Amino acid sequence: MRFVSMQGTSEPNNVLADLPVVLETSSAPLVRALKSTAEQDVACFHFPGHNRGKATPILYNLTGPGAFLHDLPDLPELHDLFSPKGAILDGQAEAAKLFGASETWFLVGGTTCGIQASIMATCCPVDALILPRNDHISATSGLVWSGAVPKYILPEYNSCWDIAAGIRPSQVEAAIKELEEVGKTAAAVLITSPTYHGLCSNLNEITKVCHSRCIPVIVDEAHGAHFRFHPNFPSTALEQGADLAVQSTHEVLSSLTQSSMLHVWEPYRYGENKKMPSKCCRAPAQATYYLHH
Repeated sequence: MRFVSMQGTSEPNNVLADLPVVLETSSAPLVRALKSTAEQDVACFHFPGHNRGKATPILYNLTGPGAFLHDLPDLPELHDLFSPKGAILDGQAEAAKLFGASETWFLVGGTTCGIQASIMATCCPVDALILPRNDHISATSGLVWSGAVPKYILPEYNSCWDIAAGIRPSQVEAAIKELEEVGKTAAAVLITSPTYHGLCSNLNEITKVCHSRCIPVIVDEAHGAHFRFHPNFPSTALEQGADLAVQSTHEVLSSLTQSSMLHVWEPYRYGENKKMPSKCCRAPAQATYYLHH
C-alpha cells in the first residue's frame, strides 16, 4: 500500500481530472472501478434519484460534483456486494491482506450489521452467548435475530475515570464455567475492545481461555481499526487470536459514514462454517452504495 499526495490541476473544478494522480498508483480495485464508471457519458435510469447531482442543485453546489458522480448503486460493472466478484471481490481480498484476515467482507450498515452477522453465524436459537452487560445495542438485536440467550458479564468499574472498564479473562472463564455447571456450552464470546472510552481487554488471554474449549471469539473492534498501522498501538483483535473482528473504518479511518469491515481469521477453525456469507448478506440494508466501501 502506497500513500500519495493529491496534486491540483489547472482546472480546479474538474474533479475527475484530479483523481488519476491518486488512483494511478493505487491498489484499490473498487476505487478504480468507481472512477471508470463515473467517467462514462451515459443517461442514468437507475437510483439514486439525484441523477449524479443534476436533481439536487443545492447539495451539488455545497459539495461539488465528485460525491454525486461516484454515488453509484450495484451496476453490472460494479458487481453485487451480496455475491461479490470482480472489483468487490478483489477489494475484499486486498483488505484481508492489509488487515491480516483470512477473509474480509465490506459492510455498508456500519459495525452494527457486522456484529449482528457474527452472532447469527455462531449462535443458533437457545444457544448461550457470553457478552458484556454494557455491549452495543447491535448485540441485543443480534441476540433477538439469532434466538441466542445472553450470559452477561458485568464490567469492572473504573472509579478513577468514572467509566466501565474492560473484561478480564478470569471473568470470561467464570462465565463459561457457570454455564457448564448447568449443562450448557457457550456458542461464542463477544468482547468490545477497545471500549468506546478507549480501554482494551486482554484479548490474547481471553482467546486462549475460549479456544481451549473450542469457543469462537467475536470482537467489536469498532474503534480499533487503526491499531494495525502503528507499532505503538495495541495489537489487533485478530493478532491476539480473535476469530471474528468487526471494525468501523468510518469511525477511526478515512471511509464515509456507515462503512465497516468484518474480518475473519481461519473461518474453518471449528469445522466448516458456511453461514457467514449469507448472514453478512442478510444483515446490511439491501441498497448498496459503493462510496461507503
